[in-house]
Amino acid sequence: MVRTDNLHQADYAIIVIYFVAVIFVGLWSSLKNRRGGVSGYFLAGRSMNWFLIGGSLYGSNIGTEHFIGLSGSGAVTGLVVAGFELQGMFTLILLGWLFLPVYISSEVYTMPEYLKKRFGGRRIRSYLAALTLFLSIIVKTSVDLFSGSIFIKKVLGWNLYGAIGLQLAIAGISTLGGGLTAVMWTDTMQVMLLIVGAFIVMVLGFNEVGGYNSMVDRYFKAIPSANATIPGFPKCAGYPDQYAMHLLKPMDADIPWTAITFGIIGNSIWYWCCDQVIVQKALAGKNYTHSKGGCLMTGFLKFLPMWMMVFPGMISRILYTDEVACTNPEFCDSACGSPRGCSNIAYPLLVIRLLPAGARGILIAVMMAAIMSNVTSTFNSCSTIFTMDVYHTFKKKATQLELLIVGRGFIVLMIVTSIVWIPIIEAFPSSQLINYVQSVQSYMGPPICAIFVLGIFVPRVNEQVHYLHFGLISLISVTCVTLIISWVTKPLPRTKTDRLTFWTRRHPKPLEYAIKDHKSDAINLKQGADEISSSSSPDVILNQTSGENGYEKCHENNVATIATRSEKVVSVLHFVCGTVDENEPEGQKAAAKNVITLDEKLEWKRFCDILALCLVSFAIFVYVFWA
Repeated sequence: MVRTDNLHQADYAIIVIYFVAVIFVGLWSSLKNRRGGVSGYFLAGRSMNWFLIGGSLYGSNIGTEHFIGLSGSGAVTGLVVAGFELQGMFTLILLGWLFLPVYISSEVYTMPEYLKKRFGGRRIRSYLAALTLFLSIIVKTSVDLFSGSIFIKKVLGWNLYGAIGLQLAIAGISTLGGGLTAVMWTDTMQVMLLIVGAFIVMVLGFNEVGGYNSMVDRYFKAIPSANATIPGFPKCAGYPDQYAMHLLKPMDADIPWTAITFGIIGNSIWYWCCDQVIVQKALAGKNYTHSKGGCLMTGFLKFLPMWMMVFPGMISRILYTDEVACTNPEFCDSACGSPRGCSNIAYPLLVIRLLPAGARGILIAVMMAAIMSNVTSTFNSCSTIFTMDVYHTFKKKATQLELLIVGRGFIVLMIVTSIVWIPIIEAFPSSQLINYVQSVQSYMGPPICAIFVLGIFVPRVNEQVHYLHFGLISLISVTCVTLIISWVTKPLPRTKTDRLTFWTRRHPKPLEYAIKDHKSDAINLKQGADEISSSSSPDVILNQTSGENGYEKCHENNVATIATRSEKVVSVLHFVCGTVDENEPEGQKAAAKNVITLDEKLEWKRFCDILALCLVSFAIFVYVFWA
């Protein structure tokens, strides 16, 4: 039974409660503890437990593009698109057991920083930093806002600038104030809301079509009445794919089994094991075991999109066939504003027509949570990369306070850029959104993946080839060329790869990087922190202000006032930016707390290993069952 599209007061009340809750959790997590400087702001003080890591990883991954894109592609092509999500179940094991130990032992903040330590030089670090910032706008932020705009316009009818601007403002407040700590707390809260809301839609959808078996039968009969071939497509999109209920399709299908099993390996490893947004959350664990536990939690959650997004998209095609599966250009344009198809409105139609009053408000809050979760994570990661890999490269003596101010300033710039990007987003064609995301990642991801994999697992690999092939050729080509050139050129000394590859991650010697200026960078950062604390001392200000000309006593009160005011200003900056004076006991304690090792308790290590085997076995079962 199709319900009215109007929202009720209960829906608006839930939306308001959601925004208030996000602001409260963001502010509460920001004030919950002092974060102790750069590591505290960008890595949450390395104090996150496995539940917060897992929730934040999943929240950073699942955005509105998944609800819109996966359900839309599910309506058109069926179950195969779920393979993009199921692949992550395997890759998260690689992150926790192979990649993360190296990142932890190398003591890095960012992925470009790891490449600099591993290979030496600055060109790789600069290139990857620039590429990451570029992709964050072109893929992450733009797709999140575009998919969110589809939902906002279709469900709410709100002004696009006002709606997205409000969400960006709230996301900015959380990220600016609390850094990664606030991001991970709000991510986890929003993930719980997301799962509950998506579960409601799934249950109501299956109930509407008569259950799973009935859905399978009715899906193949969901053919639009006004059928026509869409210009530019050789097949008539009005008819369901005959292999719609198979994860693995034959070679002549739109997504053959080789592509969904092997073709996306490079993309998946790049996204889950080499992308700053993801790895930064895993590095925030209070110890290595908690980081692995977060990876396992996210791995099990990756089974949910197939049920909560792909199947609902197929259900939407059954219930609203003429709109979701339309192929007549004129009718499609009138239904969704795009003559090339309306599959992207599959999920929004379920929300506004199937859900009762109140429940629609929950789902609207879920979609907004998906937007904000991804955006806040992207903002924080881009801020980290710009601060540590761009700004600090040019100004090596920057203090911790200065770095944190620059990081917050870059977040403000990202917010402004995102708002300016909205008109371009509105002009995007409303085709299958997931194809845009995966195509861009397929072009950029595999070469980056190859460099990280070789850097971590092959100590013999050096830098001589990487800048020539980054982003130019596919994963296999980059791997072969890099290995050949590395083996015929001079290798790095063994001491330069200690604790920077998988095989040397537990090496007891101190880190000795391939770059010459890394040690001086660390010293400068430490000296900068000391300078900001020492320069804020009233004694220093008194000594600088007082001369030897007999005016000390005359100006004593004025100087004391200036010293007090300066101390208060610096204290306010320390509080806002989350820094702690390293000369104070609290600062020294925070610095010691931020150190993480690969040591694990034997019983918890075995427990995580068993869960990892269970996750892999479960993923294989899913592939076999729906093959």
